[in-house]
Amino acid sequence: MKIVAIDFETANTSELSVCSVGVAIFENNQLAGTYYSLIRPAKMTAYSRGA
Repeated sequence: MKIVAIDFETANTSELSVCSVGVAIFENNQLAGTYYSLIRPAKMTAYSRGA
C-alpha cells in the first residue's frame, strides 16, 4: 500500500500565505521518499485581505 502525506505551512492565519510544502511517501509502512520546498506567497491585495 502507498500512502502520501502533504503538509502546507502558512506565514500567518491567511490561507493565501502558503510559504512551504512538504510531502512524505510511504510504501509498505516504510518511508520511500520526501519532498520539501519553500513557496513565495502571492502578493497580498486589498481584495485578498478582505478590506
